[in-house]
Amino acid sequence: MRNHLTIDLEDWFCVSNFDALIQRSSWASCDFRVADSTRRLLELFDRRGVKATFFVLGWVAERDPALIREVAEAGHEIACHGYGHERLTQIDAPRFDADLGRALTVLRGLVDAPVVGYRAPSFSLTERTLWAIPILRKHGIRWDSSVFPFGGHPEYGVARAPLSPYPLADDLVELPLSWKKPRTIFVNSMSDLFHQAIPVEFIQRVFDVMRRANWHQYQVLTKRSQRLLDLDACLNWQPHIWMGVSVETQDYQFRIDHLRQTRAHTKFLSLEPLLGPLPHLDLTRIDWVIVGGESGPGARPMKPAWVTEIRDQCQAAGVPFFFKQWGGVHKVKNGRELEGRTWDEMPCIGETTTSGAVHFRRKTRCDKRSRSREIVPVR
Repeated sequence: MRNHLTIDLEDWFCVSNFDALIQRSSWASCDFRVADSTRRLLELFDRRGVKATFFVLGWVAERDPALIREVAEAGHEIACHGYGHERLTQIDAPRFDADLGRALTVLRGLVDAPVVGYRAPSFSLTERTLWAIPILRKHGIRWDSSVFPFGGHPEYGVARAPLSPYPLADDLVELPLSWKKPRTIFVNSMSDLFHQAIPVEFIQRVFDVMRRANWHQYQVLTKRSQRLLDLDACLNWQPHIWMGVSVETQDYQFRIDHLRQTRAHTKFLSLEPLLGPLPHLDLTRIDWVIVGGESGPGARPMKPAWVTEIRDQCQAAGVPFFFKQWGGVHKVKNGRELEGRTWDEMPCIGETTTSGAVHFRRKTRCDKRSRSREIVPVR
């Protein structure tokens, strides 16, 4: 991206807030206002000697190609904003592929300069929609301006995203290489790396980045345990890559068997949101168990007996037990104490785990200072 000033070139009826009121099929009948306002901006920018990057909606470019040529001829950068302003959170990979391809065909046919930048409608490239990255790469997108560094909105934003530009290299998954201080990275906290829509090649690139950025410790969690097992042989497992599966009720205990069969060095269970008792957990070759209740509006309650039963099974098997939260509508108020104390056990330097792959200290919690050292793998 050549400029700090950016403009989303779309009309008033294209914005996401009007999705429920104005159908895309009726856009052509709406009052087209963006041309006049854009030309006023071009005049202002010209007087001030300012250049900008315009993220152009493909539909607008198709409706008024002369406008887009004017913007480009004035020396401004043209980038892509999709074709129909469809949020990535509302569509699937094939639909995004078609939308992006259609938009780029229009834009690249109008301007001479390469169109290699992209911004998702409503900043909807999030941790839940990382499946879009290989599609962007496939269409020749070299840089992206879709990640909003904010985590408080349900539709957009990535909490703790960098506030300054960072290199994309092959794609966005290489960001951990730029973080020089060791940290624990929860991979795909709002999505699933092993979703069927994620190409195998992309998953392998993620694992390759984790291998190269080996001063971090990674926690990968999935509900797609069968696909995890199917791909196990073609993944480059390293000691600093921890693999876990979600198990909410007894109906999903089969995921544990799938995880157990993988070559992951450290295997963990995320029993959250815990929605029922799990009285017969097979913790063979499991290195860590996390338990937590559901939170937010409409949260289903978690019974204390379910939690203590799991804790007791972990203690009997010698597996570290971490109690995350009681959850509920007011999760902060409900806290995370179980029987008068917190439970923060996790795999750490100290003793050999049940699988023999890593080490952990069961009795005490890892403080932040020691953890930052302990996640650095032996090279």
